[in-house]
Amino acid sequence: MGLTFQSIQYSMVPLSVVFVGIHVRRGDFLKPELQDFGYTVATKLYLQRAMEYFTTKYNPIHFIVASDDIQWCRENFKHYKNVWIPTQKHSAELDMALLIQCNHTIVSTGMITLYS
Repeated sequence: MGLTFQSIQYSMVPLSVVFVGIHVRRGDFLKPELQDFGYTVATKLYLQRAMEYFTTKYNPIHFIVASDDIQWCRENFKHYKNVWIPTQKHSAELDMALLIQCNHTIVSTGMITLYS
């Protein structure tokens, strides 16, 4: 589902909905020189299991993705109806602001995860 940050603000979503942010950092962490230092990216399986955990705990639930690799997220979350993915990559500051507004967050690695 296409997402702009303005559409979340003005959408008519019931107050009972639980929002779970998903932070997916890939980008530079895929470089071999960073992986040699121990940097890793969250796997699809990790993210799916985390989503399953929250789905069993909360209903209704919406997942909102913040990522530096929107295309990867679109390909890997396309079968979920309750996952909102931005139409384009946003700044790290906007991603962090969005994640902070969620009730819960599924985290990967990176500074945004630490601060949100």
